[in-house]
Amino acid sequence: MIETALTVGFAAVLASMLLSTWRLVRGPRTPDRVLALDTLYVNHVALVVLIGLWLENDVFFESAL
Repeated sequence: MIETALTVGFAAVLASMLLSTWRLVRGPRTPDRVLALDTLYVNHVALVVLIGLWLENDVFFESAL
């Protein structure tokens, strides 16, 4: 069950990162780009947590903090 949840989580975070990157590149205004960059940061932290769960390693959780 955890493998399925991790797969769905990875897909969701990666899709969110792609959409945020698109908004960062194509944002019509500066506030849109700033918000996209902030969202990318949060998504990277979520990705680090997911990798920690996948590898069953506590070091990734400490780095996410």
